[in-house]
Amino acid sequence: YSYWQVAGTQGEGDCVIMADLVEALGYDRKAAKSPELFVDDELMEVAKYPNSGYLSVEGITEPGPFMRNWNDDIVGSSDWVAPADRIPTPFRFTAKSISERLKYWQTADQAIMWGRWYYDWATQSVPLAKVNPESCEITSAVPSAFSIRTNQAWYIYNLLEEIDEPGEYFMDQKTGYLYYYPTKDMSSIKSVVLTLLDGNVVDIHNAKYINFKGIDVGRSRRSAFNLENCENVHISDADISYTASMAVKIYNSTNCTVKDSHIHDVDGGVEINNCGDRANLIRGNCGVENCEIDNFARLTKTYTTAVNLSNGCGNYARNNEIHNAQHMAVGFSGPYHEISFNNIYNVCQEADDSGVIYTGRSLATHWGSVVKNNYIHDCTPNVTFRIGTIAVYLDDFLSGVTVAGNVIENMQLAGMFSGYNNIWTNNIFINCTSNSVVTAFSANISAAGLRPTLIDGWKAATYKTNDAWKKAFPALYALTEDNLKNDIVTTGNVVANNYSWNSSGYDIIETMRQSPDNVIKDNVESVRDPGFVDAENK
Repeated sequence: YSYWQVAGTQGEGDCVIMADLVEALGYDRKAAKSPELFVDDELMEVAKYPNSGYLSVEGITEPGPFMRNWNDDIVGSSDWVAPADRIPTPFRFTAKSISERLKYWQTADQAIMWGRWYYDWATQSVPLAKVNPESCEITSAVPSAFSIRTNQAWYIYNLLEEIDEPGEYFMDQKTGYLYYYPTKDMSSIKSVVLTLLDGNVVDIHNAKYINFKGIDVGRSRRSAFNLENCENVHISDADISYTASMAVKIYNSTNCTVKDSHIHDVDGGVEINNCGDRANLIRGNCGVENCEIDNFARLTKTYTTAVNLSNGCGNYARNNEIHNAQHMAVGFSGPYHEISFNNIYNVCQEADDSGVIYTGRSLATHWGSVVKNNYIHDCTPNVTFRIGTIAVYLDDFLSGVTVAGNVIENMQLAGMFSGYNNIWTNNIFINCTSNSVVTAFSANISAAGLRPTLIDGWKAATYKTNDAWKKAFPALYALTEDNLKNDIVTTGNVVANNYSWNSSGYDIIETMRQSPDNVIKDNVESVRDPGFVDAENK
């Protein structure tokens, strides 16, 4: 290695170490996330500006397209953009408050800009294309998925010009040089580790009856464990850290579990995908149990969960402690999943319109899933919000889910839902600050712009010709195409026997209240302590 002087400093102590890694970096940079640098077991920081906090989008001179309107699932809506009219124009905005800084970025040809460019639930990193110090304009290389708007948070990273404090580094992917600003004298450093592994640490396919116990795994640019087409493979008493993807992925498997483990400082926790037979309602019985999962979504920021029960049928997340993340904790899709007895807190810290436990946008495929007996608390975003954080969010006409026996405390909204045959019973809401505890919203699919997505999905659902579904969910067959044509989907819901203490009321839309097919009763609202034992200490 050699030394490179930090601009604006004096003395031999303020130098950046430059190492030549041309031969070491024999990897496809598109195949996995970038390598990370650890010095004496501590993760260093990619050079960025500002070093902490965020900048704010000031003025917009080119917003770029709102590419969500390119999706064919909204064909027929007034927002849909036909293929011939789709122009992927990069966005451009002004940053006059840092005008002096911009001149240093003109040659930063590998810089990347991270931002919540439009919505506070959608983050995106885009390459920097151009900086104009005279006009204070910054241009991206590609559009943002949702265009951009003013006052949204952003920062810039991965540029040599911003190595200005100890612990920062920059890897030049063109030359293979690694630049590092040491946190201490180089002679006292015992280990320097660069994560070069672009595969999963443990990759298992078509295996049965394997137990991993007491193993520590980490520092991978992908996952620690990847299980595919496996049966009865179990991970327990593990410590998993610093993965750049989901820590554990379980695909197309049955009876595979992660138990009694600590998963931390990862991009995501455990993904259980397509385990079980959804079409025939055969449970996968794959799950996450008795684990602590914390400090996750450290790279991707949004929609990277502690647990994701994706597709499949009959999988679970039980008795876990989940905390510390910018966005959601648990996501699920499919029937018969169970999310129960989890202690979840301090998530959704930097996201608006977000759910601690979230799912959405299906009339037919999530029936029989249950969110029960969880303690969800103390999740308040640090951003200016329009809607806020919701403890259990059944979004965009999601139907057929039961939410029961949960204790939800110190939240903005306890629950939000639309759709039909959703059951909310025996929940306790404490100190929920929004204008309602449980909100049932929008009865009109067309007004929400979701008609193609929901109706096409309903028509294509496998349950329509399947005896297992007919036997398990007879109420599902009450929905007809005539109902959908008339936007009648707010039926069969139950909001009953819930207790609200020192919180707001129940905001149920009139069309739902007036329908005899919904049950809304025996929900208590109180400002008096009902007699909780040691409520102050929870």
